[in-house]
Amino acid sequence: MSPFMGFLISLAFIVTSLLTLVLVNKKERRIEARQAWLRNLVRRCEELETIAQDTESLLHNQEILSTISTAIVNIYQQVYEEDNQAKHLEMRLNRAQHNLKQYQQGQIQRKLCRIRESDVGISKAIELLDQVQEILADANHNNRIDQAATDRMMTEIEYTRMSVEILSTVAQGHRYYSDDDFINANAHYYHAQKLAGQAKLNDPRRQQLVDEIGQLLSRERASLSAELMPEVEYNPLPKKEAKRVKAFAHNPEEPPHQQVN
Repeated sequence: MSPFMGFLISLAFIVTSLLTLVLVNKKERRIEARQAWLRNLVRRCEELETIAQDTESLLHNQEILSTISTAIVNIYQQVYEEDNQAKHLEMRLNRAQHNLKQYQQGQIQRKLCRIRESDVGISKAIELLDQVQEILADANHNNRIDQAATDRMMTEIEYTRMSVEILSTVAQGHRYYSDDDFINANAHYYHAQKLAGQAKLNDPRRQQLVDEIGQLLSRERASLSAELMPEVEYNPLPKKEAKRVKAFAHNPEEPPHQQVN
């Protein structure tokens, strides 16, 4: 074999090896990109599951919760179709479908509580509602829910957003009222009424809040109606009961009766 032929054979071998290496690397990059894409989808499902669970305590609206849960099911189905060998994905998909069925039937696990103990808690609740609105907007953009349903759910979220701040303020006023600190109680009631009056929400419940908080200020009522504030555990104690609770702090041998308005 001539030196030239040997050179050509060596060159062909080098080129073939390089092409093989390029093809292998390209295939590996596709596999890695696909796996990263699947991991991101699973991570998004986990985020949506947390959002759905946390939203349960802010609003008991099966239409909104079902929309979030439908998004979870759709993503898990997409992931499972791409990787149906992963048994944990099948389990997650089954769980998501079960949760969706429960929401559609109105079976909500967590107790409603829109009241937050601090400004930080209020901010976190509002951030959560912002995320829910983004999910609804995305579902509407992708034609999974129509505009009428979107508008209806968005109004409910806006009412919940307003309620979180107003009811948290009212609840703080109730605490002061139970401690006979009527000046601070009234200050919180006034602030809550101002928030309700300034809210730009076309919902009859907003005006009802304004009216009932006014009745708190005039002492025509001791607490808001259960329709507006079902979190009755935050209502002020009746005066006799409040005295017994205070007395118990000094004489714990006789526990007070834990009754709320």
